[in-house]
Amino acid sequence: MRSQTLRAWIVGALAVASLSFSPPASAQIGLGFGGGPPSADVAGLVVGGLEGVSVERAETVLDLREVHLRHVVPCETTYTLVNPGPSRDLEVLATSGVRTDNDPVAELDGVALPTCAPAYFPRGFTWPRRRDFPTPPGTGPVAYVQHQDAACALRFSLPPGSHRLRIRQRTAMQAIESVDHTLGDYQLLFGLEPARRWTGLRELSFRVLVRRGWPAASAPSIARGGDGLSARWSTVPADSIALSVRTPRPSLRLARSFPWALLFAGLAAVIAGAVALGRRLSLSGRRWRLALLALPVALVLPGAGYKLGDRLATALITHQLGFAPRFDILSTFGDVLAMGFGGVVGAVAFLLASFAAHRRR
Repeated sequence: MRSQTLRAWIVGALAVASLSFSPPASAQIGLGFGGGPPSADVAGLVVGGLEGVSVERAETVLDLREVHLRHVVPCETTYTLVNPGPSRDLEVLATSGVRTDNDPVAELDGVALPTCAPAYFPRGFTWPRRRDFPTPPGTGPVAYVQHQDAACALRFSLPPGSHRLRIRQRTAMQAIESVDHTLGDYQLLFGLEPARRWTGLRELSFRVLVRRGWPAASAPSIARGGDGLSARWSTVPADSIALSVRTPRPSLRLARSFPWALLFAGLAAVIAGAVALGRRLSLSGRRWRLALLALPVALVLPGAGYKLGDRLATALITHQLGFAPRFDILSTFGDVLAMGFGGVVGAVAFLLASFAAHRRR
C-alpha cells in the first residue's frame, strides 16, 4: 500500500513538471517601429550632371548576406564614363539615406572625391514606386514603404578619356522580422530610370549577393546562380528593380522539443538510477548515506540535459538559416526555470524512487 502511494507521488510530480515545462509558442512574423514595417531608403543610379559625357557601363552590386544583422546593406555601383572633349566640371546626384552614415562615398579612378553635400533632386523628378511588389513563394503581399527622396551632390572634374566612378553606400531595406529574429522578409526598390537619359550605354548589370538557400524574388526577373542573382542588359529593362529576400523557415517546433526531451530523459535516468540504487543499498544503519552521494547528480542531470538540448536546437537552427540566431532559442529566464525546477524534481524523484525500491526489497 505504501509503495503504491509513493509511486503515485512520483507520477504526480512528473505530471506537474511536464505541465510546467510546456514548449513556448512558435514565432510569429511581427511588425516593428510602431506597428509598421521599417521604411527603406531610396536607392538607385545617379541622376543628372552627365550631359556631354557617355556612360558606357553601370555595374551595381548589392550585398544582402548580412541583412539579417543590420537591415542596412552595402551597395556599390561602378560607372564607366567617357569624356570625348576637354575636362568638365560635373555635379551628379546620388541617393542618400536618412542616416548620415548612409551617405555615399565616391572614388574617381581610385582617388577619393570630396564628401557629398546635401541636395535636392530636380523639380518634377520622382523615383519609381510600385504596389505589386514581388515576394518569394509562400509569402503574402507586401506593402512597400520608403523614406522621402534624399540626395547628395558629388562635384568633381572629369578629364578627357575613359574613367571609372565608383560610389559606395549603405542602404536600409524594409524589414519585417519575427520576434525571435530567426525569420525575416526584406525588400528594396532600386531605381534604373536615370539610365534612360544617358548616351552611349552598352551594358547595365545588377548583381545581388545572397546566402545560399534564401528564397528571393525580383521584378524584372533576375537569374539565380551560385552565391546570388545576376543579370546584364544592353538597354534599360525597367524603371526600377524590385527585390525581395527572406530567410528560410527553420524547424522551430522540432528544435524547441530538444531541450524538453533531454530534460525528461535526464529525469528518467535519475529515477532509473534511484530504483537500481534503492534495490542494492540497505537504508538501515549508515549505508543510506551512500545513496545521498548521488543527490548532486540527480540535481544537475535534468538541467544539464536541458542545456545540451538548447545547444543542439541552436545548432540545428544555425544550419537551416545559414547564420546563428541573435538570441537563444529559449529565453534565459526559461533556462533558469527549467534547470532549477528540473533539478528539484530530479532530486525529489530520486529520493522517492530509491526509498520505494528499498521498501519493496
